[in-house]
Amino acid sequence: EHNFTGVAANYSPNSLNNEYYYSYTGIEAGNYTYRWYMNDSVGNANRTGQWAFEVSADVTPPNISITSPANSSTWSSSSTVTFTYNVTDNGNIANCSLSIDGSVDQTGTSITKNTPQTFSKSLANAQYNWSVSCYDSAGYMNSSEAYYLTVSYTAPTSGETSSGGGGGGGGGGGGGSSPPREVNLDIRPEATSEEGITLSQTQYDISRFTLDKEEQVIEIKKLRDDSVTIDVAGMSSIFKVGNKREFDINKDGIRDISIELKKIEGGRAEITYRIFARPKEEQEETGKEAAEEEPEEEKVRRMGEMPAPLTRQESMFYLAALIISSSLLAAVLSHHAYHVRKIKRANDPFYQSIEMIKEINLLMAKGSIKEAKEIYSRLQLAYRKLPKDMKPIIYREYVKVQRGIRKKPRKQVR
Repeated sequence: EHNFTGVAANYSPNSLNNEYYYSYTGIEAGNYTYRWYMNDSVGNANRTGQWAFEVSADVTPPNISITSPANSSTWSSSSTVTFTYNVTDNGNIANCSLSIDGSVDQTGTSITKNTPQTFSKSLANAQYNWSVSCYDSAGYMNSSEAYYLTVSYTAPTSGETSSGGGGGGGGGGGGGSSPPREVNLDIRPEATSEEGITLSQTQYDISRFTLDKEEQVIEIKKLRDDSVTIDVAGMSSIFKVGNKREFDINKDGIRDISIELKKIEGGRAEITYRIFARPKEEQEETGKEAAEEEPEEEKVRRMGEMPAPLTRQESMFYLAALIISSSLLAAVLSHHAYHVRKIKRANDPFYQSIEMIKEINLLMAKGSIKEAKEIYSRLQLAYRKLPKDMKPIIYREYVKVQRGIRKKPRKQVR
């Protein structure tokens, strides 16, 4: 006899080697009771005492470990990359997703935990970051650490010839692509204008420009129907039509060049370049001006005598004004910092979770269960948004609130 469904009922057990057992699945979290009844073939009967037990909710998210490719490795065996991972959980896994460069690429729903699982993806030669995230059947989600991967695959030569062998020379064309060409952006004034310079380029075309007296190379590595892989000073990026990116090549915190893919048509890409760095001529002119600038003392001596020093009274006056100005500035900055912290906390899932846990505990103490459940639904969303390293800080309080919300009144047992 048990009350697993909320109503006491009798069930017939199974037996194996004179041992009796009964299996029941789908029990929700809560408190339950059961007992055993026995009778023999001649009418004798007996029963055990009533036993009670508690089923706890699964609040543990899945645990995901990456198997391959290794972090910061290079993939060169083929253009299709196989991503392998393993996931464990107390319950069942609902689904797992592969994310590439921060966006979900594909999702699998037939996941076997504790067994290596794979995703496959065809990628162009470039650098990527990737991770795997999984949801369990209780709705809890977790993500793996982000791994970095460089795809560098060279396809084998096919041995095909460009023409049909003979058939009269000189015919030209035949639909072949034009040979790669080089463009020097430095000698094009429009490259430094606000609109930039737009070029029609094909695969392997090269553009050059000078930055800090060093030549920089931009190469069209791969041209596809829907994307272009551009190598900027050794850094590869994949552009879709409409993508615009800025590059800080010398890592000085100042943008050096922007690249925008306008369109892809007829085997050519229309690309706009804009150079933000100062032209070489301007740098040289600035250096000349700095070299020719005369010292300040010479300017003063040429314009007249040095100014008279301040009196003691004037010095004290300016010092007092400086102290007052500094105090006012410090007060304004302190007030501004206070409001910035207040705004950040209001939008931070961690502080939101703490405040909601406090509010739920107060409502539960007052017996306002309905209001507490409404806040708990928002708490679940905020808790799932927390970074992995923040969740353990409030895990215990979160579980206490969860059990309090889900706890059902003890039912009367027959």
